[in-house]
Amino acid sequence: MLARNLKGQTRRRCTRCANARKAGGRRATPRDDVDEVMVDRIMGGRDSGANIAERLEAAARLLGLYRLSRSMVAERLGVTTRTVDRYIAELRATDRLAA
Repeated sequence: MLARNLKGQTRRRCTRCANARKAGGRRATPRDDVDEVMVDRIMGGRDSGANIAERLEAAARLLGLYRLSRSMVAERLGVTTRTVDRYIAELRATDRLAA
């Protein structure tokens, strides 16, 4: 997908992210896009192209069911602890994770 910046130049933009924007500017994470097999792979530390909804679901399970720390979840998901903090904020906003 091509997008134009303020100078009128075209640049490539990720279609996956561009198409999945909500009104508030945040990415949509519908529960319908979650592949349970992929979530199990992520939880086992074998990530191979998971989308954001699947990563959020895996983070919710690792944080909620297994009570792992942020750093352990980040290591398992292959992301930074700051990303896990974002996931936690998203999960708490949607009441999928207890405070």
